[in-house]
Amino acid sequence: CGTGKNPFELFSPLQVNFGTEQNTMLCTLLNAEQATPAVSPTVLLPMPSNLTVPYEIEINGTYHPVPGAYLALGLTNSGVTSGNLATGGNIVLVLKANPANSAIIYEFRLGGLNGQILASGLGQDNFFNQLKIRYNPQTRVIGGSFNGVDFGNFPTNIAPSRYVAIEGHGYA
Repeated sequence: CGTGKNPFELFSPLQVNFGTEQNTMLCTLLNAEQATPAVSPTVLLPMPSNLTVPYEIEINGTYHPVPGAYLALGLTNSGVTSGNLATGGNIVLVLKANPANSAIIYEFRLGGLNGQILASGLGQDNFFNQLKIRYNPQTRVIGGSFNGVDFGNFPTNIAPSRYVAIEGHGYA
């Protein structure tokens, strides 16, 4: 799977170019072409258990434009590979369609896709949307941003997470 060149992606000699398809993307793992998103695949990346310094995770992407689809970036302690962030991610930044118009809805949540909303809004879908989550394990403060719009900082009581998770139906 590929698209045009991502303006935010750093060069890597490990990537193979096929014509205009120049980016490494997780869309096949996220089932982007599925007609209805009955299952929400989750890609899990293990986190070091001894992180004591503040860190930030980031992806560029968008959801696949079918009803009910979303793309989410999050931190989780669960090893479940389907619906992980939907059912209990620690911190989740999700993108989804706005049924009223072509704007994209973003939500920054504590406790999964149905958890407490810390920040939300509407934005323009740039396809290479920047989703960022920050976490300071010393102070247990989280933060995030969508396409450069910073959400601020939020004190939490969550412990450091075991995995970075990318979930849903879309391109990342």
